[in-house]
Amino acid sequence: MDIVKKIAQEIDIHLEHEYSSLPFSPGLGYNPIPLSASNFHEISLFSGEKPLYAIDGGSAPLLSSSSFAVCLIRMACVGFLGRKRFLTSRKECYSIVQARQKDNSLFFEASFTGDPLFSGSVFIPCPLQTLEKQHLRIEIDSVIDILRRYAELLFAANIMQEQRQSCFVIDGSIEVQTEDEKGIMAELFASARKGQNSLGFLSKTSHFLTKDGGSFLSRLHQAGPKSSWYYYPTYDIRKESYPGYLYFVRLHMKS
Repeated sequence: MDIVKKIAQEIDIHLEHEYSSLPFSPGLGYNPIPLSASNFHEISLFSGEKPLYAIDGGSAPLLSSSSFAVCLIRMACVGFLGRKRFLTSRKECYSIVQARQKDNSLFFEASFTGDPLFSGSVFIPCPLQTLEKQHLRIEIDSVIDILRRYAELLFAANIMQEQRQSCFVIDGSIEVQTEDEKGIMAELFASARKGQNSLGFLSKTSHFLTKDGGSFLSRLHQAGPKSSWYYYPTYDIRKESYPGYLYFVRLHMKS
């Protein structure tokens, strides 16, 4: 019981502490902007006349070892007009991933079958060089995550080519890690501009902190209005890997 009381006390102290209004910079290129009440903007959901398309993807390993894997990659798009759902579209394919070696270099080769979005095989080097010039040692599970991400972006670009003046929301972050992902994102942006479509990315979890170690999301919740809102700006972001703007959004007044 003493242990439970001690844990409860620490939780109470943490929740009652008044944390800083300055967000913590998670890395180079993130220039924090102090919290301000004027940066809260109330929103009304489902009030627009534009169609809204929500896009998400997933993967399921069917067979996996350290050097060979078979997985299912599935993407889905749901279209809404106001509160009414008018479209459901799915696409899936199977990927075979194998570790290869050539000229003393190790890489993963992914081939596809079913209804693939990729025009051919995808090659992912190991280690993987990021846009930040980091070299990441990746395993076959990470390769599958990369393929799912690429598939989501290509799927969204294909759907967007057929729509005009609509809103698209893709699950996940807008941040890109590699040159290949940056190129696919550029195709997606081109499709958005061509059709005068709006494009956003939605991360359902946040690990941003205040300068003194509190949850920045909790700090916004304390300072913001009781209605639905979005908050902007938080950072002046100047990074090649972050080709967009960062908003914090409270989608429901009771969240």
